[in-house]
Amino acid sequence: MSTLDWTAVISAAFAAIAALGSAGAAFIMLRQWTAQTTPALSVDVAEVFPKRTLYLTIVNFGGPIKKVSFAAVEGCQACLSFLPPHGFLRPGESARLQLHMDSVDEATIAVVYGFDLSGRYVYAWAANGQAGRWRARSGRWWWNQRPTDLSAVEILQRFYPTAPDPTSLESRASVLVPRTDDWP
Repeated sequence: MSTLDWTAVISAAFAAIAALGSAGAAFIMLRQWTAQTTPALSVDVAEVFPKRTLYLTIVNFGGPIKKVSFAAVEGCQACLSFLPPHGFLRPGESARLQLHMDSVDEATIAVVYGFDLSGRYVYAWAANGQAGRWRARSGRWWWNQRPTDLSAVEILQRFYPTAPDPTSLESRASVLVPRTDDWP
């Protein structure tokens, strides 16, 4: 091979290496963008003694989430509602709700769900650590898509198959607790 042929081979090899590096950087940037826009909530139900008051704590560790709703069941009581006052959690934001349910010795089950900002997916998290994601619209093409039929009851049943239907239980209320640094 002549000198001209070797320079073309070396040049093509370096161009291929640069293309692989560029594709790798694009893949890493896509993963970072996805992580910033995908919601990731933590759901916790805690009982504070001596009053035996139940609190539902929701913390957003991921991207923004809208239309946040929750369902909690304790014994023969249920609490289903939207996150007050506007149902939106920004990244790093948290909410704490006091559930007006009588604490019994049964385990409290809870589910929190909402939509990503584009409205494409419904994300849901359970107090038992499970999580799920479903398309927010069903139908293959844009002209026959309709909103998903998932309800709070169906999402609760997906994470807790043996749970009672919360709409048939005694309905209870919740109150948004103002954020303070000395939460019990």
